[in-house]
Amino acid sequence: MKKPLAIISIFLFGFQILSVAQAKKQPQAKPPQPKLIRCHLPTDTDNSSKVSLQDALAWADSLPLKVVDEKGKVYQLHNFVFTIITMNPFQTKEYGTGNDGIPLLARKAMNNLKPKDTVFLKEVTAHNDKLQELPLANIVFSIKE
Repeated sequence: MKKPLAIISIFLFGFQILSVAQAKKQPQAKPPQPKLIRCHLPTDTDNSSKVSLQDALAWADSLPLKVVDEKGKVYQLHNFVFTIITMNPFQTKEYGTGNDGIPLLARKAMNNLKPKDTVFLKEVTAHNDKLQELPLANIVFSIKE
């Protein structure tokens, strides 16, 4: 009498382990990503992503750094990765993270920009007028002739 009882209890225990092991976990819903805001330099009124060297240098020296979205709303740059792409010789150089300003070596390199060279800011966060931190789309501008 003990053997059938032992076999039944082993069978039920094994079935319980299998049912627990194969239970699928429900994937947790990811919070929706905030929409990235496209911005340009304040002097680029046509939103052409092309500015003069003098305008680019003036923007770099005016702290806090500000950008404007398509509706005219101003954002203050807070954190970004700063990269310069030169055309002659073709070279991409990342200057590190800017925190409320351009890294010093990047600012010095901007003095040597030539037409068609490009400044690229990625992983950009900014503050709005209420000092809330918002993610921005990459900011790219080139030097016009």
